Amino acid sequence: FINAAFHPTTHANKRAMIENATNKSNKNSMKMCKAFYRQACWSTSGDAQKITTKCLIIHGQNDYVIPCQCGRDMADTISHSEFALIPNSSHQVFEEKPSEVCSQLMKLIL
Repeated sequence: FINAAFHPTTHANKRAMIENATNKSNKNSMKMCKAFYRQACWSTSGDAQKITTKCLIIHGQNDYVIPCQCGRDMADTISHSEFALIPNSSHQVFEEKPSEVCSQLMKLIL
């Protein structure tokens, strides 16, 4: 999962972040996650079309867990939404590029 979740440059530049994520993951039995998915009710594209507030879809350019096209499709489905593709990041874009994510959020808010 680490190889898919983090951008290759993260491996070289942020070893402590990856080690922390790995250590936590290795100690996690995933009971909460399994319970969540057992009772989850998934939204449909029809549900997404009902969203009327401004939305920002943030996606890592090199996300190998959820393809970028899925984020683009979501942005196309939700009216009043914007799609932000963050370069040199992957599935963990909020951890890898917090400044860029914050900048995109500020553009939406202001």
